[in-house]
Amino acid sequence: MWSDADPRSKMFAALCLTSMAVLVRQPVAALLLSALTALSLIAFGIGPKGPLNALRRLAPAILAVALLQILLVRSGCTVLSVLGIRMITTGGLNAAAFMAVRVGIIAACGFILSSIGFADFLLAMKSMRVPYEIAFMAAMGAKFLPLLAEEMSDSLTSAELRGADIKRMGMIRRLRLYSEVLTPATFTALSRAEGISWALELRGFNPGARRTYWRRLEMRMSDWMIIPLGILALSVFLLTNF
Repeated sequence: MWSDADPRSKMFAALCLTSMAVLVRQPVAALLLSALTALSLIAFGIGPKGPLNALRRLAPAILAVALLQILLVRSGCTVLSVLGIRMITTGGLNAAAFMAVRVGIIAACGFILSSIGFADFLLAMKSMRVPYEIAFMAAMGAKFLPLLAEEMSDSLTSAELRGADIKRMGMIRRLRLYSEVLTPATFTALSRAEGISWALELRGFNPGARRTYWRRLEMRMSDWMIIPLGILALSVFLLTNF
């Protein structure tokens, strides 16, 4: 329905979803927000494969943080106690569940924002009176995160081809391998950034100069509909959450 929506509408939808994810406190609100996020992905024409793969990659980190939440949060009723010591409580379980919901929704919003092209992102930020320098840096940063992830993935694949069995490694050896992989991946990303910087210099890039654009962004009726729908969803969320 909104696969070709205006970039500003997608930004507003992502802002509403991430704001609600940060504020979620009640199980009913978390369920409604998860359903709303799934519907938003479908409406914006984003298939389930990308978000599900992202969650699968984030699953170990989510489980580790969830375990810490369960063990450290002591509020609520006792679910499991050992020798009179409260090990697991309802407060810890709720905190872990809400954390997982937040991470999933924020990751899904990243896919909504990634569907915006580089030029459209700059035009949208410019139309919202954001300084061009900030808009350009934000767009470049958003494009470099996938590159860094790709470099990390390629480096880990190279390590596995050389005989490193990551799945059977202990935690210390795995962290040491990640630190060794992160260094060359970071240097490669910085090298690409330097190349882009030189290309901009050679083309006479001047962010302070007055710029003209070949096309302009125009909000359609379907794009304007997203704003009241987002406000309505935020209002319902606040009523069910607080």
